Amino acid sequence: MATMVPRKPFEKRGRGVTRRYNTRLHTRTKIGSWLCLPTELRIIILETFARDKHPGWSTLASVCREWQHIIATENLRKLELRSSCLESFGRLMTMQRDFVRHIWLNIEVQQYKCPHFPFSRLNGPLIVAAIRKIFSILSKWKPGQELTLELHAYRPSDLGYYFKGFYFATDAEGDVSSGAPHPRWHHPRPRWFDRFNFGTPSRKAISGLFDQITLDFGQQRLPRVKVVTRLVVRRHLRRRLSYWSLKPVLESLCGLRHMVYEPWRGWENSCVSRADMEHSLLFQQGLPATVKTLTVFEDFNEEFAVILARNIGVAWHSCVARYRIADPGLGAIFASQSRKLECLSVSFLVDAKDFFDSCIKQ
Repeated sequence: MATMVPRKPFEKRGRGVTRRYNTRLHTRTKIGSWLCLPTELRIIILETFARDKHPGWSTLASVCREWQHIIATENLRKLELRSSCLESFGRLMTMQRDFVRHIWLNIEVQQYKCPHFPFSRLNGPLIVAAIRKIFSILSKWKPGQELTLELHAYRPSDLGYYFKGFYFATDAEGDVSSGAPHPRWHHPRPRWFDRFNFGTPSRKAISGLFDQITLDFGQQRLPRVKVVTRLVVRRHLRRRLSYWSLKPVLESLCGLRHMVYEPWRGWENSCVSRADMEHSLLFQQGLPATVKTLTVFEDFNEEFAVILARNIGVAWHSCVARYRIADPGLGAIFASQSRKLECLSVSFLVDAKDFFDSCIKQ
């Protein structure tokens, strides 16, 4: 997962601190000591050590001011926050806030009380409370450098049974703090056939994993946040956020300039039609005027569609959306919005022909 890290300002500050530190202690420098190394070499060593993240590496920030600046920059650059972390995050000092570039709000939701209990009814209030809390905290931050806010929610039980080979963003699945794409985000084929004896997923299991999330923020508006410049909703969320859930969030991000949105396509034709309608509302009415770059990627797993069509019967087979039929109206909306944007990338959600035909007409 890529993270925006401006290097030049960082290097300037790092060298400035190092020069002051070096000037103060040069009289005590011994041959073969750390301070005998050139400034540039010391910075390279510290940056490499910070990136490797050996056990206990963050405690080295207390060694001296030079080390504190470089270690803190890497340590606070990207923060993964759970709901339980938000209180301590709110006490982050003003000086420490300047190091933060990426906030990943990773909300762990509850298990189902029963198989038929709606996801949003059980977990919606938990997600709303976490979003409201972090917006309240960030509303007190002063805008300055780029800051990314990534929203995610997962249920621990999703890792079991049929979907254990999938990526759901939990601690047990390895380190995802690097900028390189995680290989399990792009799984071309489910792996339950080779590793488990539970059989293929049922319609209920698949629908539960890709259920829609509807959040009710009530009459009280979210606090206005100016510091967030980039909003990210990745495809590993699986569950699709409805337009009415995203609308209050977007309205409160008054400094938003970049948006990355990766929804999943529905499995039923009726779900696809409803999603297209909500996407039309989102990108025609809900997109803030401040946004200059927009990236939209609609993901889809053909294996699930084949399983649903094969195993559930003729009636269900006729409802499964095996192939994407693009909505020309949605292509026209993106064509219209492209005039206001500096960069637009849309994958699989619309047909390029519809987009360019609309551009010609306009």
